[in-house]
Amino acid sequence: MLVKYIRFLIKNYLFALIALAFAGAYWISAKDLPEKATDFPRALFLVLIPLFIWNGVNSVKEFRATLSDAEAESLGKWDCSLHITKQKVVVTALTLAYIVLISYVGFFICTIVYLAALSFYLGIRRPVAIILFSVLFTVAVYGIFVLWLQIRMPAGILF
Repeated sequence: MLVKYIRFLIKNYLFALIALAFAGAYWISAKDLPEKATDFPRALFLVLIPLFIWNGVNSVKEFRATLSDAEAESLGKWDCSLHITKQKVVVTALTLAYIVLISYVGFFICTIVYLAALSFYLGIRRPVAIILFSVLFTVAVYGIFVLWLQIRMPAGILF
């Protein structure tokens, strides 16, 4: 039963588990930051911890319902395969390119281009919506990290 529960968690809650690991790592790494810079990690955890607990309780309830379902075996509910698709590969490739290029091109240009390309690829075809989302999101991140938390963003070696 434990193996089935682990498979169930991997299949349905892998992102939540990875997010929890990253949030924990961020919390640990933020302890050496100045006092004001730890406001954001604290606020993040005040929101995320109840959500992770709620997510965990729901996963147990959902697992019990799935376990009692007689058709679960025939429907492949315990299948843990990643179901790799072209869309997942393209999004992963764009994200890896963003991670590599951000130190060369800089945060602002790289983020705007990345978000615009990702939005277009995922189906948004209105240029105004793509540009507005990309610019407003980048400005919001700039406001939070540079102005509020006073963290420098990569400027890139091209500038």
